[in-house]
Amino acid sequence: MAILCATVALTGTTLCDMEIGQEQNGRSLRPLMASIARTTQQNDGERESFTRGEIIFASTTKKHVTFSCCAHASVGAGQLFLYLEDISARFAANFYPNPTMSWKVSEFGDVMRARAFKMAGSMATHTHVGTDRITLAR
Repeated sequence: MAILCATVALTGTTLCDMEIGQEQNGRSLRPLMASIARTTQQNDGERESFTRGEIIFASTTKKHVTFSCCAHASVGAGQLFLYLEDISARFAANFYPNPTMSWKVSEFGDVMRARAFKMAGSMATHTHVGTDRITLAR
């Protein structure tokens, strides 16, 4: 599985999250992802990534909403940022201009999970961004 955990937060408050995998010691990654979302201080459009042990973390901010995710380090930051761009576009289409007004925001975790599975299934030969399909060179 490519993406292990993802979080969407607004000014440090988690709006929704999803978790597919765990750390090697079996602990949940959700508390760590929530901490990253709370402490990330980014301007709109900025993004960053870092590695902790065998796991790589990435985050980006769009219209004051922070999108964060993590995966095994072998996945690489590029794949994480493709995933974050995809889910941030889907989030924007459904919940802007006021993401806190919709009670359906918590259900966005299901969308994040589905996109993570879709990405994992296509990582070998294709990358999906939104509705575009990009074939990787062999």
